[in-house]
Amino acid sequence: MDYLNEELIDKYYRNEITLKGMAKKVNVPYHIFRAEFRDRGLPSRKNMYKYLNLPRDLAKNLMQKHSGILTRCTIKMRYGHYYKMPFLNALEYADLCNENTELLLKLWKSYIRHNKELKYAISVDRIDTNKGYIVENIQFVPYGFNSWKDNLTPLYCKFKDKEYYAMSKKGLARKTNIPRIYKLGTYYKGHGKNKKQINIEKCSIDKVLENCNTNNLFNYYKKFIQ
Repeated sequence: MDYLNEELIDKYYRNEITLKGMAKKVNVPYHIFRAEFRDRGLPSRKNMYKYLNLPRDLAKNLMQKHSGILTRCTIKMRYGHYYKMPFLNALEYADLCNENTELLLKLWKSYIRHNKELKYAISVDRIDTNKGYIVENIQFVPYGFNSWKDNLTPLYCKFKDKEYYAMSKKGLARKTNIPRIYKLGTYYKGHGKNKKQINIEKCSIDKVLENCNTNNLFNYYKKFIQ
């Protein structure tokens, strides 16, 4: 039917209108409108999790995450910069989940295996933080990676005639066996003959990845952090 157009469907899955509101808007009896909606194979927002080809608990967990994205992008809050950021509607998001069932099942099993420890929970990550929750900018990752990624300080260090690269002061300290790194720049550690010059500078994420033989942040996280 022409009255059930893509624009109206999009508004419904963005929580901007109800089914009854849609029927009223196009002047069609609600029971006829609801039947047409069902005949098209369109799930209701309430039962959206049933549309996912995933176990019930995982499907519900993923749809709750979409509710969080919707709230974040449509309600202005005192913190964050998500308001008015573009995002997938519930149906588009569910389709994306169905396209990533193998990955999501793998992440979910890891989460269960680690007694539902938060760092292993599934997180919806924006690859580029300057862009919204759109298909090409979304990846499903462990929460620990998402949290770690938000606090990167890519660094280069020359110490004992060797070069080191890491994504944080803590990571650099671990690689160089320096108990703790407090600041950037040039400074000295030790006394007398044991005195060593340390040069620490900021560098790019790509430079760290290149020198650590990893091709993306997630692989770096798995190799050196997780």
